[in-house]
Amino acid sequence: MNDLQIAEQLQAGYGLFAPIRAHFRGPGVERGGCPRHGMHAVYAKKYGEHLATIYPGISSIGVESSFEANQLPAIMAALAALRDVLLANLAHRIVEYAQASKPYILPAYLRSIELALEHFAKRYPEQLAALDAVFCVAGGEGFRDLIVFHGGHLLEQAKAGALWTNIDMYSLVDLHDRQTAEGLQKFEVWCLGGDLAKAVLAEFQKAALMLVTQGWQPQPLTKELALLPVDLNRHFGQMVRNLLHTALAHYVLG
Repeated sequence: MNDLQIAEQLQAGYGLFAPIRAHFRGPGVERGGCPRHGMHAVYAKKYGEHLATIYPGISSIGVESSFEANQLPAIMAALAALRDVLLANLAHRIVEYAQASKPYILPAYLRSIELALEHFAKRYPEQLAALDAVFCVAGGEGFRDLIVFHGGHLLEQAKAGALWTNIDMYSLVDLHDRQTAEGLQKFEVWCLGGDLAKAVLAEFQKAALMLVTQGWQPQPLTKELALLPVDLNRHFGQMVRNLLHTALAHYVLG
């Protein structure tokens, strides 16, 4: 792809996701709003005929997305590209980065994500507007949870030989209420990056196992967290936004 084609796609993507940037301007913005017709709610399947007992007055659960139908193909393409960039030799790269932060592992997890995002910007600049939209909605939260909540005890688990716990499917579904013309209704918003999150966690686990075989010892989580940005969600979101602005300046405005 030449620079002109990159500029055209990047500019088109920037316009396509302008509503996402305008709506998701900070924490606490409710996700969803775009119906996903034909999709079956996982909570409805979980509770079956007991749904109305669990949620009185609710007879069904709708499925929504934060993205319109015409935005979803670009979102899924960006997630596939991020998976391609991020997962390549991820566990080995984490072990390599960890040498600079020894004996702490969380900074290595963080660095692996940061460098993958930088690599994405170089390899797929035309998709940066879509990736920025992902991080507007929930991408930063997802990577924060992978590093802090899931990654925080991996060395300890690896040393103890404990069985790994995977990401629970229901933690990838945002269930919320909304008042409609028909009354109070419940809606699900699915995490589109759920499969990627599970794959990244598996690589985090492999890295923890390799480090334990090298004699690494778990460190207090408070000391690990002190080496990370205070707000990882904001950190990742701002990083991707900066990469987007740099690409726009180079390909579109330059």
